[in-house]
Amino acid sequence: MTTVESIELTRDRVPDQTRWPNEMVVGPAAHGVVGRTQGLSYESQQRILDETSEILKKCLPPGCEEGRRTGLVIGYVQSGKTLSFTTLAAMARDNGYQLVIVLAGTTTNLVDQCADRLRRDLDIGRTRDWRLLRQPREGVDADYQRLDIVLRQWRRRPGQITRNATALIVTMKQHDNLRHLRGLLSRCDVNGITTLVVDDEGDQVGLNTRVRRRDESPTYRELRLLREALPRHSYILYTATPQAPLLISRIDMLSPDFAGLLTPGEGYVGGRDYFFEGSAYVETIPSSEVPEADAPEQPPPSLIRAMRLFILGVAAGLLQGGPNNRSMMVHPSRLQEFHATYLYWTQRILADWAQVLEEPPGSPDRDDLWEEFREAYLDLARTIELPSFEQLAEELKDAIGDTLVSEMNTRDGNPIAAPDWTEQYGNILVGGIALDRGFTVEGLTVTYMPRSTGTGNADTIQQRGRFFGYKRSYLGYCRLYLEADTEAAFRAYIDHEEQMRASLRRFIEAGLPLQDWRRAFFLDSTLRPTRNSVLSTDYVRPLLFRNWSYPRSPQLTLELVAKNRAPVDSFLEGIPHSPYRGNPNWTNEQTPPRHVQEMPLAAVYEGLLAQMIYPEEGDSLNLTLLLLQLERLLESDPAQTCDLYLMSEAGDHRYRKLHRERNDRIRLEGFFQGRNEPTGYPGAAEIRSAVRPTIQIHRYDLTLDGEPVAQDVPIVAVHLPRRLQAPMIFQPHN
Repeated sequence: MTTVESIELTRDRVPDQTRWPNEMVVGPAAHGVVGRTQGLSYESQQRILDETSEILKKCLPPGCEEGRRTGLVIGYVQSGKTLSFTTLAAMARDNGYQLVIVLAGTTTNLVDQCADRLRRDLDIGRTRDWRLLRQPREGVDADYQRLDIVLRQWRRRPGQITRNATALIVTMKQHDNLRHLRGLLSRCDVNGITTLVVDDEGDQVGLNTRVRRRDESPTYRELRLLREALPRHSYILYTATPQAPLLISRIDMLSPDFAGLLTPGEGYVGGRDYFFEGSAYVETIPSSEVPEADAPEQPPPSLIRAMRLFILGVAAGLLQGGPNNRSMMVHPSRLQEFHATYLYWTQRILADWAQVLEEPPGSPDRDDLWEEFREAYLDLARTIELPSFEQLAEELKDAIGDTLVSEMNTRDGNPIAAPDWTEQYGNILVGGIALDRGFTVEGLTVTYMPRSTGTGNADTIQQRGRFFGYKRSYLGYCRLYLEADTEAAFRAYIDHEEQMRASLRRFIEAGLPLQDWRRAFFLDSTLRPTRNSVLSTDYVRPLLFRNWSYPRSPQLTLELVAKNRAPVDSFLEGIPHSPYRGNPNWTNEQTPPRHVQEMPLAAVYEGLLAQMIYPEEGDSLNLTLLLLQLERLLESDPAQTCDLYLMSEAGDHRYRKLHRERNDRIRLEGFFQGRNEPTGYPGAAEIRSAVRPTIQIHRYDLTLDGEPVAQDVPIVAVHLPRRLQAPMIFQPHN
């Protein structure tokens, strides 16, 4: 299908791609990473290697001239981005990269989590292929010596990959740590060194939050200075929420030159698995149970219901031997005072249940608790095959007793400590920001999130979805308890995410530079794409098409008229002469000579609309937004139809006037033929469907100041009913 992007760009442009002088190698380091990853089928291993090689091909090849490239790699939340950039690091080594830097997060626990994962997946310590430096410091001689030795090896033995180690630096994405890293690099000779820099969660922290003040935020400044200190490097931002990197200024050092899309593997559970009509996995938390200025005085009933479901899942796991552990996440607010309250409640609820279960059979409290768990059992049984309730009831005491409740917060200067997932089978984690992006909750089944959408930034809300991930084997145990607006935001994000990825995929497959990608995509009107502080140019929300869409500045040169006439003539060859006569009193001039009802929209899109060329900026943008709306319709329903009307034939010599505005722009006036009461003609603008897209093709001779300026100019007008449209955002070129 011809797409919006392909008509927006000069068709003879040569794609800006980095050319590797030799065949790129998919070698033992990369194969080792995917081979050591548990649960990967051969097909999944091959997919990861293929996607990684496509990313590396766009990076600077070893031995090239000095320069830098910036790439953006987009996955889904918790879909395997860490495995992807680990494989990328390994493949970079296979091809002779001497230095890999991973900017691993903004907290110590995230850096440790990343470093431990890299050590395991790269098999560091069992070979001499890597030298891992974790949080290196500028003044630590041991760090300098280890790095300097590696870089000198490559100078003594250039090209001898198997005899040289690759330096792997893992550090926090924070200005002090980046300054230390830059200072360390300044002590070494990095000239001629090819470096790969991986920015994990590349849409966070590193972007310039002071761009509107014409200043640099501290972390952004250090990233710029770090990049200036590396003469030959590729900088790859990894994220599941790319809105901010895609919308920052095109001249920003972090604006990507190219993009890559990651495909989740088998077992991944994403938005469409949870958020669908009638989903049993999602429950809305009543507004009366959502904390506002003060936390409720008593545990909300929805929290207690969520905990019952979770404990039953723990009991089933203990009985059947499920995944390595089961976890519940309680994310009530960004404020720590709320966390303390919910921490107390969860601990008290478990203690109360344990105490009631010690009462003898037949006691009222015990019987009541039994019935409450039986009700939860029936809820859980809707989505997963369970042992009998009696069997699970026997495990309830152990399920409660084996569950640890932890607060995930920094208190009294102590860093956040991630749970040891191997110690406790059941874990309930209570926290806020610490449970956002980058943190993996192992075995997560139940999420309780009364937190509101806040400022409504789409990327921030999506990153709270720790419930996404490789959970297919135990999806039936999963439940989401969400505040109403947050639930609506997650539902709205699904179409936004898929449309944006589809648009980027077409652009990537065409081999076109990302800098030319049209920054327009769908987004619910209740959401913002990202924080405004990192955007130097505001985005706009174009109004939905309320009337007809057609070019207001017709193409007047012979060349442009011919370019638009050719696809119209070609398209009309297959349209029969079947006049549309809404009223027998209409004149010949009022009667469209050809009409096709419920014609496949895809045929009109491909054969006509996507071929039109409108160089005037306003008309071009209008066409782009219209085509995006039609693409969305076709993606959701490839069988979508439309009504087509040819309003006048070539040679009819119907005239329309042009007028010159104050800025000398020539505009069309009186486009549609008006209504005529004697014949009952409603006017051309009223010949349209109320439920389907309508396309009218007009052919006019145009005059300006009474003089003819162009003949047989084809003009296509489109009417799209409001119910078929979705809200969008658009950012002008910046």
